[in-house]
Amino acid sequence: MRVATQAISVQSVSKVYPGGVHALDGVNIDVWPGEWVAIMGPSGSGKTTLLSILNGLDKPTSGRIQMLGTDTHGFGPDDWAVFRRENIGLVFQQFHLIPYLTAVENVMLAQYYHSMPVRDQAMAALERVQLAGRAQHLPSQLSGGEQQRVCIARALINDPEIVLADEPTGNLDEENEARVLDIFRSLHGDGKTLVVVTHDPEIGYAGERIIGLGHGKVLKDARITEGDRLAQVGAATAASARSRASTE
Repeated sequence: MRVATQAISVQSVSKVYPGGVHALDGVNIDVWPGEWVAIMGPSGSGKTTLLSILNGLDKPTSGRIQMLGTDTHGFGPDDWAVFRRENIGLVFQQFHLIPYLTAVENVMLAQYYHSMPVRDQAMAALERVQLAGRAQHLPSQLSGGEQQRVCIARALINDPEIVLADEPTGNLDEENEARVLDIFRSLHGDGKTLVVVTHDPEIGYAGERIIGLGHGKVLKDARITEGDRLAQVGAATAASARSRASTE
């Protein structure tokens, strides 16, 4: 049974850029606590714009956003900074790690903005993403998959209620994509609310629900069944077979 308060409520949100370009056009979405929602759609559909508005790095032209029961309509940059620090973990496609800090120091940096950095907690976060053994390495000494897992550890260090991820496997190979998916499954099992922007159907169908955007509008909002997942696995297997055949 759903609780009464949504984790995220997007209410008639539009984003219009100069020249009248609608990146978002009257979007309405409710995400409930503990849900794992994928935002999918082609390039230019408004996925990243929506995520940027949800994390307060961009502002809607019109409409309102409620996060964990808080109306963010009057939030300024400082208000958003405090809210993100207390409630939201961000996972980026490009990692955004500080190049001269080690893995554990990058994780501790997120603690610094929240409270006092605690090395043991940062190490525990790296342990969760199976990177405790690489804690003293600089980002340049880590693979792309390892850097993404440091990014996830950094996002989790302050125990956020909501995790927002923008193409978290976009730069990863198949093995590291599977590792990131396992981490997300663990977070979902812990009751975290996950909103994941992705082009990848395998990532999209791993969650509970898919919201499809097109030209800034919600074109699809459907819960994922086990039959949907099996069909997606079959489609992915067939595509892989065709790819191998074309290279033989």
